[in-house]
Amino acid sequence: MARTAAECDAILAAQRRAGRTLGVYMNLLDHPLFRDMRRMVAEGKLGAVALYSARLAHRGGLNWGGVGQNWRASRSSTGGGSFIQLGVHYQHLMRWLLGQDATVVQAMSANFACHQLEGDDLMLAQYRLSKGSLGEIQTSWCCLEEHVSLLGTKGSIHYRDNQVVEYTAETGPFDGEFLHLKGDGSYERFENALAPAWDDAANPYNQHRRFCEALQAGTQPEVTGEDAREDMRIVGACYQAAQSLKGENA
Repeated sequence: MARTAAECDAILAAQRRAGRTLGVYMNLLDHPLFRDMRRMVAEGKLGAVALYSARLAHRGGLNWGGVGQNWRASRSSTGGGSFIQLGVHYQHLMRWLLGQDATVVQAMSANFACHQLEGDDLMLAQYRLSKGSLGEIQTSWCCLEEHVSLLGTKGSIHYRDNQVVEYTAETGPFDGEFLHLKGDGSYERFENALAPAWDDAANPYNQHRRFCEALQAGTQPEVTGEDAREDMRIVGACYQAAQSLKGENA
């Protein structure tokens, strides 16, 4: 939404003065897979979720130019580095899937390999959530992998590299919009679990479409400005935690 929570506050104040509706685009919510995962959590198909884990890493930063050549290289332009640009999406997803707030954070960051960039090209943030679950998010500009995982007392689900779903649980069948699972304790694996295209207007969960539908219905957008502001508050706390570690360049 912005580089800092204070900038979010300025945007929200402008919204209130203008009497406008403000929504924030979170592309992960386009994917019906995550709708099924949220329902699985609510229905206890994983038992009590103990751990949320996510990683969003690519090697683009190794090839980018520095400040003046690529806006992502500038800490003043972005508010940080890989974490503020990548991690905020999976941080929002964590709160949305689990229905929990972040209460405590700790973090470490580094500029490991992309020395032409001012911000972090590697960061790890850990969270204690409001109902006792723990979370961890890793981001990077200098290595490659993506996953999101939920581990519960009765099962687990993993989504790897935007294409493979792995699931095991002993809680019985689950018939979702995207997932159709046996839930008999066996290992279930599905390939080609691809997300809809970002410009797929026929996708009922397309976030641009849902924002327009909210405007037409006079309802709140799926991701409000206040919700996105909370994401930025937590991102700021993670950077503050990383900076508090002696010798770290957050």
